[in-house]
Amino acid sequence: MRKMFRPLFTALLILTVACGDITSTTGDMGILSFSYFSDYEMGTVSLDNAALAAGVTHHLSVDIIQNKSSIDFSRTIYIADTEGVTVITDTEKCPEGHGSCVPGFSIKATKAGTVTINAYEGVHEGDSFIDSIRLTFKEIAQIDPLVKVRGPWEEDFALIDSAGDVFTVEKGSQVVFLPVPLDSYGKRLLGNFDCAYTFDDETMVVPGENVDYVYEDRDEWGVGGPQNFYFIEEGEVALTVTEAESGFSSDFVFNVVPMEVE
Repeated sequence: MRKMFRPLFTALLILTVACGDITSTTGDMGILSFSYFSDYEMGTVSLDNAALAAGVTHHLSVDIIQNKSSIDFSRTIYIADTEGVTVITDTEKCPEGHGSCVPGFSIKATKAGTVTINAYEGVHEGDSFIDSIRLTFKEIAQIDPLVKVRGPWEEDFALIDSAGDVFTVEKGSQVVFLPVPLDSYGKRLLGNFDCAYTFDDETMVVPGENVDYVYEDRDEWGVGGPQNFYFIEEGEVALTVTEAESGFSSDFVFNVVPMEVE
């Protein structure tokens, strides 16, 4: 009989340690720096050379490189020079009078193209200009689900590759997904988003639940986290991954093979 023991401190460590990548660049005037945190690795590419997924909302954080006493950075607002682009400044981040605090912003472009974002102090008038950045947007051509699998009675998850769009897993395996948007050349785009996962045969798959504590006298306490699933029957089952905001979807197949018995 196989047993699995997972210490509580290990579970807490998994919940509290965040990984990912930060893609950054300096503004055209060298006063501000702009950064994008992604849940997945982007390599050594800078924000100048990266592209954001069109059709979804993104968030950029901003830091001050040259702290000029003549500028109240807390009043910074961001304006796009292109139609079809929505920019929302994080106006609540910086309390009034905190001149060395600079807000970030959210942005969404409805189509591919290059957009210039100008930062102004308070209002859009000539001498209130602070800095600017150019962002490139590309259409999503494919979603790479980045499948991680924990085999039956295993303690750790492992990233698995597909043969084309087919993933092979053992019956009883647990899977989690990290969706990564790709362009038409298979290059990664920036875009952290939520996806819906739909299987064509729900008798072969059941959703998992992130349970942290169990009590005798009240409901168990669940924790937030990525959707996860268990494969409970052998055979092939199709998966459709749909990005919630844009509606873009990609299809994959899981080949569920018999559990290996030790």
